[in-house]
Parts: sequence; structure tokens; C-alpha cells
Amino acid sequence: KQKKIKTRLITLSAPFAGSEISAILRIFRPDSLFFKNIGDHTEFIKEFKRHPLPCHSHIFVTVEGGADWMPQANDGVVTIASQTFFEGDPNASQHTVKSNHFEILLTDAVIAQLYKESK
Repeated sequence: KQKKIKTRLITLSAPFAGSEISAILRIFRPDSLFFKNIGDHTEFIKEFKRHPLPCHSHIFVTVEGGADWMPQANDGVVTIASQTFFEGDPNASQHTVKSNHFEILLTDAVIAQLYKESK
């Protein structure tokens, strides 16, 4: 028998185009591969941006709680532009969430979608 496997991707406030704040955070945690890899000019992010989304993706973009010291519109951690990098990709279903980067899992719409996709 052949099984049909449904592949989905759900992202929450993801920095698809990299995170500008990671350069600052690397000062405090220079050994962190996470902060090293999510910088907006790293090879990891450059390679990631070269490819379309691999499967149907629900992209949750947080738009509240901006940090004043970041020059672009942001959610307190990641810019809105980085989160919406795949806007227009045929595999992307983008959802705007009125919360900050840290509160996204407290949002009813996000929890409902996660529950629906986990079935």
C-alpha cells in the first residue's frame, strides 16, 4: 500500500530574511549558533531565501510591540519585512496577528490553526 503524506509548515514570527538584532545578541552570546545563523547577511539565510517554500505553509506574522531602537516596523524582535519575505509565494498562507513576538502563542486564532493542522 502507498500512504499519502501531507506535509505542512507552520511558522510563528519567523525571520525568513534574517534578524538584524542577531548581530547585537551575538555580543552577549558569541557561542550561540542560533544567533550566528539567523543574521540577515549569513550564508544560511542567503541560501534559504534562494528557494521557494517547500510545501503549503501557514505564516503567522506578528505586528504589535515594536522596539523603538529598530529602524523598521517590527514585533519587538523581528522586522515585519523579514516575516513577510515569502508574501506572494503560491505555497504561503499569510496570517497577520495583532500581538508581539512573545505573545503569539496566547492568540486564539493561532492556537485554533495549530490545533486544526495537527489533526
